[in-house]
Amino acid sequence: MSANVSVTETQVVIDRVLDAPVDAVWRVLSTPALHAAADASEMVRGARQLRPVFGLGDTFEMDMQRGPEASDRYVVVNTVISFTPRRTIAWEVNTAERSLGWTWRYDLRPVGSVGTRTAVRLTYDWAGADPEALASIGRPMPAISPPLLVRGMELLEVEAALLEPVEDVATPSEAVVSQAQADGLVGSEAHER
Repeated sequence: MSANVSVTETQVVIDRVLDAPVDAVWRVLSTPALHAAADASEMVRGARQLRPVFGLGDTFEMDMQRGPEASDRYVVVNTVISFTPRRTIAWEVNTAERSLGWTWRYDLRPVGSVGTRTAVRLTYDWAGADPEALASIGRPMPAISPPLLVRGMELLEVEAALLEPVEDVATPSEAVVSQAQADGLVGSEAHER
């Protein structure tokens, strides 16, 4: 399926309908251990914890790499800034040392009467980013090109479609962690999947 892409000086917005139900797409987005599998840029190397995020203010650390050298590795500390279960999740990207200020936001909407598809809007925004932080990444924004972001949406669709339905579990969050553990999605192993 095609995607609608809009690019301005401070953001990229991508709209795409995925052949996966909202619950599955949500599980991927709210579980950082699954993010590397949906990253076409290959910068996301893995999550530092298995637990999903549960609400506003939650943080999750990600191992990142922007080039082939060991010196290109770094860690980001993402803070959840918008959270409505199965509808919206957004996080601001920072490091332990400073606020970087760019954000990732995903808005979800079920499509069709049987609920097997999801309209997803990805907004990658750097309007509030620290100019010094932008300069430090060594490339112009967007740091991830729109074609790679579209490919990431395709990978999100694939990853969501691979998840088993959650049932007979005490809470959805336990099921997400159990699924991530069963899939072996720990740290940099998630990227190699």
